[in-house]
Amino acid sequence: MTNRKGIGGRKRTGTLEFRSGSWHVRLTVDVDGETIRKWFDLETTSKAVARRKAAKLIAQHSQGAQPSALAEAAKGEETADEAAERVFEGQRKGGLRTWKDRAQRWQSYVSPMLGPKRVNKVRAGDVREVLESALALGKSRQTLQHIKNDMSGVFGALWRDELIPENPVLRVELPDGAAVEQRERVILSDEEFLRFVASPDVPAELQVMAFASRSFGGMRTSDLHAWDWTHIDTKGWIDAHVPRPKTRSKKGRVKRAPRLTLPDTFVPILRDWWERAGRPEAGPVFPVRRGKRAGDRKAKSTYAKKLRAAIWNIGIVRPLPGFDVAMSRFQQLRAAGATGSALNEAESAAKVLCEIQSGSDEFLPLDFHSFRRAFNTALAAAGVNLQQAMALAGHKSAATHMVYVQLAQRGALETPVAALPAVVVLPNSGTELKAAENENSVIAGGRDRFRTCDIRLVRRSPAGPHCGSARGFAPDTSAAGPPETACARAPGQNSRDETQEWRRVAAEAALTAYLRAAADGIASESRVGLVQ
Repeated sequence: MTNRKGIGGRKRTGTLEFRSGSWHVRLTVDVDGETIRKWFDLETTSKAVARRKAAKLIAQHSQGAQPSALAEAAKGEETADEAAERVFEGQRKGGLRTWKDRAQRWQSYVSPMLGPKRVNKVRAGDVREVLESALALGKSRQTLQHIKNDMSGVFGALWRDELIPENPVLRVELPDGAAVEQRERVILSDEEFLRFVASPDVPAELQVMAFASRSFGGMRTSDLHAWDWTHIDTKGWIDAHVPRPKTRSKKGRVKRAPRLTLPDTFVPILRDWWERAGRPEAGPVFPVRRGKRAGDRKAKSTYAKKLRAAIWNIGIVRPLPGFDVAMSRFQQLRAAGATGSALNEAESAAKVLCEIQSGSDEFLPLDFHSFRRAFNTALAAAGVNLQQAMALAGHKSAATHMVYVQLAQRGALETPVAALPAVVVLPNSGTELKAAENENSVIAGGRDRFRTCDIRLVRRSPAGPHCGSARGFAPDTSAAGPPETACARAPGQNSRDETQEWRRVAAEAALTAYLRAAADGIASESRVGLVQ
């Protein structure tokens, strides 16, 4: 077929038609010097595959392929690369945000080994070889899982379209020996974060984006890129909507996300950014700043290197062993006016020994997503319940949310008073007991001085909170014997009368201590007195 588009004809596209149980394409070809229209059986019931095959035949025909060669090519199954290209294109049109990442992984790890193979010839062993090859390159278990999921997405689509008898990826497990990353990401302390957002040497845009991620919904980079001034109450600066494109449904069905109240500390920063932008009513909050696309919404990008560079330049470091020596050498070279590779190597040597820049045995280096982790960690430390924390962070899965909570980086954790057992520790000697009663205090001591002998539960009176002594709480001072689970005698007490007197004094001291606790606002519905 001759393409006569350049001399007034139109480009040949062929005619696609379903006939005799499969898709056919009709092309105009030359047979023995005669031009005829010939049908070629594409041997598939999938229209998407038929279109691919038809486009391939038309391309071959335009290059002068003979009808016999076209007929043979029409019968062949599509290759793995062709199938992957078709599936990823469908994912792109369907709104899947990660389609480009999947296509890149396929190109890097799968295509070199499976790309030319016909899809009906790919076996489980071939899939296993792809994963083992990636493992040999030192890829982590998470990367291997991504590669496997990418292959399963392609071959699963072929299986659902009945183009192959089974999905070979389902027969394969991840190879053993893949590294599993257990380290957490470094997150900045509140003091380090304050230095970062207050420094005049950090780009203003990076500061505003970091503040939004750290204090307002733990915004991801994709959330920040999708954030529009129409999402924000620029009249009263009361609340704003946080877009979550990463967790958006493939079919666009999204549960309405609640608007979040703008924190008082964030309002002046965000409002200043709005003033600098010229008080826009619409448009991206963080647009492209320069070039032909200036003012447009940003595409996918990372800020990890920019962030670490800004933090390094303003002197925020977490030294590892040997850092001081390496940093001193770098500063000496810089003071001496050194330039070029010598200075760069000295700086790199210092950065390697900085936990924020390069990580450590316990932590991965800082990245922009660390602000989201810090936000979720702060919610947990503040005692926010799981449902509210997930709504604030935009998480759909509790398991995913818990991955972001890194309380260990906040230092020693303190157990809330309300979570502690309501006990009162009393001394074991009569002299010390009297001192505790007289001074309205509880004497603490070592284990060699105290021994548990009696546990007494003090409850609210059934008659109501205002009956009896002290808000309805009263010690049990009955003459009945001690509980079966308690020791019948205090140290040094040998008679029943002496035991009762000792218990009366101990109960009074326990009540005195309880009243002091109640005055501090930590009383509860039941209080246990631990008598020593």
